[in-house]
Amino acid sequence: LVAREEAGTPCRLKILDLGVMISSEDGMESNKNMAVQAFRRRGDTDEKRKRYDWLPWEVREACDDLQGPTINFSRPGHSFDVFSLGVLVLHLLVG
Repeated sequence: LVAREEAGTPCRLKILDLGVMISSEDGMESNKNMAVQAFRRRGDTDEKRKRYDWLPWEVREACDDLQGPTINFSRPGHSFDVFSLGVLVLHLLVG
């Protein structure tokens, strides 16, 4: 939060992405390198998994099934960020 709403001025929110960034070149969506698979082991309990609610569904399912296929993101490449932004908005609105 950059500034709260005051008389006549809207509040301002600045979002900084300090997360993982990978190339969206062909083949990276299923790259098996552990440096790229930052979310592969996101936790053993539901409480730990809830911390990663901003991961798109297809990435979560791949994370939960360690023997299954690797999915780092789906096409289009920006869909991961759009999903995560939507979850952030939900947290701001609902809590």
